Amino acid sequence: MLAGLTGYSNYISLIGWIFLACLTLHGLLSLYLFALHDRPECRFPYPRSNSGALVQRLSGAALIALVIPHINEAYGHVTLSGWFLPNEPTAGRYILEASLLAAVGMHLWHSLPRLTVSLGLLQSEEGLVRWKKAFRLALAAVALLVLAALTKYFFFG
Repeated sequence: MLAGLTGYSNYISLIGWIFLACLTLHGLLSLYLFALHDRPECRFPYPRSNSGALVQRLSGAALIALVIPHINEAYGHVTLSGWFLPNEPTAGRYILEASLLAAVGMHLWHSLPRLTVSLGLLQSEEGLVRWKKAFRLALAAVALLVLAALTKYFFFG
């Protein structure tokens, strides 16, 4: 929608609500596991060893804090008659969306390589190194494209 490839529709709205439900379930499950089951003795007492998990948790908390303003304030709202009324693009809304993008990027940067190992999709250290490099390069490219779309939308209409 930011790039102008598609407009708002009921189908887009449904996809957004399904995505929000999945994110909410992921967040609740992560909070449950973190609060009740992820508290064994610290296996790696060194801060550098645990920094990825800390960044993943902090970026997840930032996502929780930023998703509600994103839904309520970022682009607009739908009237009772079904019309989408856009909000005026402002620098504050741009900062909100860029912050959300940064939080998503940091969360995925640290969590998805670990997920592939946890699910047993990667069997060797070399495979993990190649996957991390390729994934992070693709993630950086997508994040830059989304940031360019945000900049175009908020500053150049």
